[in-house]
Amino acid sequence: MPNHELGLFLETTSIFDIPEMESQPQLRDFLVKLTQSVGAIEKAVNLKDTGIYTRNEFVCGKTFFPSNEVPAWATTFSNNNQRQIWRKEFLLALAGGLLAGDNPIVHDLNINLPAESIWSMTDIYGTTNDITNRVYYPLPYVDPAENNISLWVDNTTIHINSAIARPTFTLTYCCLEYVKQ
Repeated sequence: MPNHELGLFLETTSIFDIPEMESQPQLRDFLVKLTQSVGAIEKAVNLKDTGIYTRNEFVCGKTFFPSNEVPAWATTFSNNNQRQIWRKEFLLALAGGLLAGDNPIVHDLNINLPAESIWSMTDIYGTTNDITNRVYYPLPYVDPAENNISLWVDNTTIHINSAIARPTFTLTYCCLEYVKQ
């Protein structure tokens, strides 16, 4: 059954009802091959990394190794299944550009709820854009003169910390990818 929230877009079981299939061996062979081909397409679509970047929480199609492979001291949750990767995109638009120091974005992810849940970030990345001069930096950004921009996340906030003020960098995108265990 398709479940767009989980990144599954196609049915994974196709059933063809042909009443006279036993009397027609060539038709039966054709249907077996057709079912196998359709199954391969369904699996390929359902296992792809979805190219959707949305400001809503979304299962992107990536999976992470089972939590039972994580050392017991690092987690209270054990699962033998691949874990879904969730993605959420954030926008920081500052008319005065990036400030020197912290430029926080409240992410509104319920990382502490429920209390027994453990989240793990699997990827934290972004870009900051100087629209006027058409200059674009990846986040985090390492500058030879140590005018770096760091990017990190805690349980409530995304932190974009710039060593210097960058008044023309008015548009910043940040993407979080994580597992909920």
